[in-house]
Amino acid sequence: MLESIREGVQKPWVKIVIFAIVISFVFAGYFTSSFFLGDPNAVAVVNGESISRLDFQRIYANVKAQQADYYKANVKTEEDERKFQENVLERLITYKVREQATRELGMRLSDDALRNVIQSDPNYQLDGKYSSTLVEQTLIRSQISKEEFKNDYETREVAQQLLTGVLDSEFVLPSEVAADYQFMAQKRSGKALQVNSAPFKQQIELTDDDINQYYQDNQETFRQEEKISVEYIELNSADLASQVELSEEAIQEFYDNNLDRYKSDEQRQISHILITTDERSDAEALEKIQSLKKRIDSGETFEDIAKTESDDEPTRETGGDLGVLIAGSLDAALEKAATELAAVGDVSEPIKSEFGYHLIKLSDLTPGSALPLEQVKDELMAELKKTKAEEVYYNKLDTLTNKVFEISDSLNEASIAVGLEVKNSPLFGRSSREGIFANQEVQDAAFSVSVKDSLLNSEPIQISDSHVIVLRRKDYQPSKIQPLEEVKARVTNTLKQEKAKKAAEELASSIIAKLEANESIDALLAEKKLSWTELKALERNNASLSFLSNQHFFKMPKPEEGKVTVDLVEDFQGYTILMLNSIEEGDWEKADETTKKQRGLYLSSYFSSADFTAFIEDFRANSEISKNLNNLIQ
Repeated sequence: MLESIREGVQKPWVKIVIFAIVISFVFAGYFTSSFFLGDPNAVAVVNGESISRLDFQRIYANVKAQQADYYKANVKTEEDERKFQENVLERLITYKVREQATRELGMRLSDDALRNVIQSDPNYQLDGKYSSTLVEQTLIRSQISKEEFKNDYETREVAQQLLTGVLDSEFVLPSEVAADYQFMAQKRSGKALQVNSAPFKQQIELTDDDINQYYQDNQETFRQEEKISVEYIELNSADLASQVELSEEAIQEFYDNNLDRYKSDEQRQISHILITTDERSDAEALEKIQSLKKRIDSGETFEDIAKTESDDEPTRETGGDLGVLIAGSLDAALEKAATELAAVGDVSEPIKSEFGYHLIKLSDLTPGSALPLEQVKDELMAELKKTKAEEVYYNKLDTLTNKVFEISDSLNEASIAVGLEVKNSPLFGRSSREGIFANQEVQDAAFSVSVKDSLLNSEPIQISDSHVIVLRRKDYQPSKIQPLEEVKARVTNTLKQEKAKKAAEELASSIIAKLEANESIDALLAEKKLSWTELKALERNNASLSFLSNQHFFKMPKPEEGKVTVDLVEDFQGYTILMLNSIEEGDWEKADETTKKQRGLYLSSYFSSADFTAFIEDFRANSEISKNLNNLIQ
C-alpha cells in the first residue's frame, strides 16, 4: 500500500496536482510563514534553531526600556513601530549567529570558568562577595531560568574571548599609526559664511493663487486618514484584582503553603583538591587522593595540602577555594557530595570525575532562612489577589465570548452579564499611538468589514494574557483631503519655508559663482548683511561649525598651492559656504608617548572589531535564516 502511494507521488501529473493544492491552501490562508518555519512560535529560525516569540518579547522590552527617550521621540506611527521591532529582531538573529559561530569553532567555557566569571561580576556581589540572592532577583526580574542565565553568560564570554583572540592576532605597523594620527589630528583653516533662510521667509509675500496652487499640487500631503470611534467592553484581570478582598486567614494559609518560596537559598562555599589521571593511572590517582584524605584526617589542614598537592593550578594558590556553589555548575557527583556535607570543615571521601579524583571541603555555610509574613505580606497579597482575579477573569471571559456572539448587534446584554460598563472611545485612526487603540489587533478589528461595514460585534481581542476587549462601531469618518480652510496656515508656512530655502540657495550659489570668477562679493555681503566667520586651525571636535558643516569641512579636498577650496553645504538653518585655505597635518613626532600608545591601541582595536564583524557577517551570509514577522508583538 505505502509503496504504491510513494510510486504514485513520483508521477509528474501527481506533482502538479499536489502543487496546485498547496498553492490554493496558501492563498486560502491555511499555510502561514510559521508553517514554513516549522516552529509556530518562532519569530525566526537560524540554521534550524528557533528564536522564540517569548525571547523576542523579553529582549524587545529590555531594548525599549533602555532606549526609552529615543522610542518616545522617534516611534510615532505603525510603520515606525514595525521598523523598531524588526531592528530588535535583527539584533537577536546576529546574536544567535554569533553563538553558533563560536560553537562551530569549538569555543566554550568550562564549568569552573563560567562560575568564576559569574561570581566575579560586581553586579552579583554584596560587600565584595558573591551573592546568589542577587542572581535570583535578576532571574525573577528578567523572567529567565538559571540555565538560560548561564547560557547567556557563556555566550557573551565566549564571544568576548573570540574578539580578544582577534585583537591579540591583529597588528598595525608604526607607519599606519603615524599616518592615522596625522589625518585625525589635522587642523584646518578657512572661512564660513552662513546664509540662513529665515530672513528670506520674513520677506516672502504669497497670493491666494500661490497658496491654492501649492495646495492643489500637494493634496495627498493633506489627506486625513479614516477614523472610527467604538463602543467597547474591557475585561482586565488587573482591574478585577483591585476588587478582591482577602481575609487574614486566607493570607496566612497561602503563606504557610508556600513557605519554601520565601526562603533564601543556603550558600555553600566549597574547596577541592584534584588529582588528575593525565600523567598517572586511575589506580595511582585513587591511591594518592586516599593518602591525602588520611593526612587531612590526621590533622593536616586541607588548604596547605591543596597548595602543595592539588593538580588544579587555578585554585591551588587559594587552598582549593571554588567559591560559592552554584547549582548545575559542577559535575553531578561533585555537586551531590558538596551538598551532602553537613558541617563546616567536613571533607568528602574521594569522588571520581572526568578529570580525576577530588576531595571536597565545606569551607563555609550560610543557611537559608524564611522571611517573616509581615515582610512579604504585600507581595503575597498581590499574588493571591492576582490568582483569585484570574479565576474570575476566565469565568467572565467565557460569558463575554458567548454573549457577544449570541447577540452580535449590541454590547448591552454582554455588559450586564459580566457586570462591566460599555465604554466609548474617541475617534482614532491606524496611526493612533494612544492607549489600547494603538494596538494593531484592536485597529485591525475596528476597521474590519464585519465591524466597520456590517456593524457587528468583534470577537474578544487579546491585549495581553489577562486583558481583552470586545468592540463595535459607533461613528465612522472616511479618509478625506482636508479642505484648504483647515490647513491654510500649514500650507502657507510650508510654502514660505520652501521659497525661503530656495532663495537662500540661490544667493549662496551666486556668491560661490562670483568667488570662482574672482569677482568681489563685498558689496553683495554688505547688502545682505552677511559676514564671514574666520576658522583658524580648527580641530575635528570644534564648536565653531554645526555638526553637518563640520563633517563636510573635514571631507573637503586639500586646496592646490595658492588656491582655496570652496563648497556649499545644506544645514538646518539654510546653507553654509565653506572656504578651505590650508590643512596642517598632525605632527606625529611631537605627540607624547601616551597619545601614541592610545592611538595604536585604538587602531588595532578598530581593525580587530572590523575583522570580528566581517567574520560574523560572513557566517550570517552563509546561514539559513527564516523570519516570521507576523509573530512579532504589536
